Order: sequence, then structure tokens, then C-alpha cells
Amino acid sequence: MMVSIDRLKRRKDGMIEVISHGECVCLLDEETLDQSGLDEGSLWDWEELWELSLKAQERFAKRKALDLLSRRDYSMEELSRKLEQTVSREVAERAACRMQELKLVDDQKYAERLARDLMERKCYAPSRAKRELIQKGIDRDMAHRVVEGVEYCPEQSIGRIVEKKYGGAIEDEKKLRRVFSALQRYGYNAYEIWPALRPFLQEGLSGDDS
Repeated sequence: MMVSIDRLKRRKDGMIEVISHGECVCLLDEETLDQSGLDEGSLWDWEELWELSLKAQERFAKRKALDLLSRRDYSMEELSRKLEQTVSREVAERAACRMQELKLVDDQKYAERLARDLMERKCYAPSRAKRELIQKGIDRDMAHRVVEGVEYCPEQSIGRIVEKKYGGAIEDEKKLRRVFSALQRYGYNAYEIWPALRPFLQEGLSGDDS
């Protein structure tokens, strides 16, 4: 099947849409386009176009993956999802696997670093930290293991949040409810929250009565 090339449309991400009869039939990068000699008004075999597109997507995905990883760490799944915004799922997964082969992606190390950051710096409770890890593409079992490996003291973490975010003292019921709701969003339950809040409650307030 022959395809007529009507227009080449350059996108902001660097890829080029090959348009035929008003529809994008394939994606190319500049290097593949230059090497192929493809131009507007030419006729191309569909299979040749597909091979060019696959080659271009793979080259683009590897470059994009390297660029993303130069800025911060990613999990395999998170990197694949990010690449899939531009290329096919299959190409994105191959590029992510290649980054793993190059030891630029390591889910275990990434999960361990992220779990420590979430629980030690952001003071998240284990349940919230696990949810965050899973959202980043970390396997549930791995998320559970790495979170369990982080030292955890709810009273200390809650105390840090109250001191930093709310100035320490809790003077009235309105502020108490606001702090309590915020701590729940951090992943803490009532059995962890009340004992940790008692030192911050002003006279007349009692967590046991709320």
C-alpha cells in the first residue's frame, strides 16, 4: 500500500508528524527524516514508513529517557509512563529496559531513597508513604518492604509537623480539627495522633473529648 505524504508537522517535543489525507500516519525525528529523504509530495510504501517510524521512536525514546534521568530518578514503570506520552507503549518499555540494563534505573534503590525522603523529611506515615511509592510505579510488595525498613516514630514525626506547619501550640477547637485532619492526610490514625498532640494542647482542650 502506497501512502502520499501531504505535510510534515513539527511538534514541540521534537518529533515530526507525517500527515497523509489529514491524518498522522507516523512519527519521525529529525535524524531519521534527514536520512530517509522523505519529503512532502512523495509516495511511500506503508511498511517502509512503519519501519522508519519505529526506528525514530526508539531513538527519540532513548534520548528522552536519558534526559529525564539526568534530572531525577525514576522507577521503571514511571519512566515508561512518561515516555509513553510521546511514543508507543512497546517502544517506551524497551527504552526503560535499556536504561535498566545501563544501570541508570534501579527500582529497589529508588524506592529506598524515596521512602526515606517521604518518611524522614516529609514526615509521612507508612501508609501514605506506601501509596506514594505505588503511584510512582513501585511494586506493592517492594513498597511494603522498603517502608518497613525505615525507622518510624509517629510521635516524633507528628511533633515535627505541628511545630513546623502550625507553630506548636494548639489554642482552640478549630485549629485542633484542622491539625487533626491534616495529620490524617499524612497517613496517621487517631491512635497515633492523640498521644502526639497532647503536649501541644492548650489548657481546656483535650483530645479524649474530641
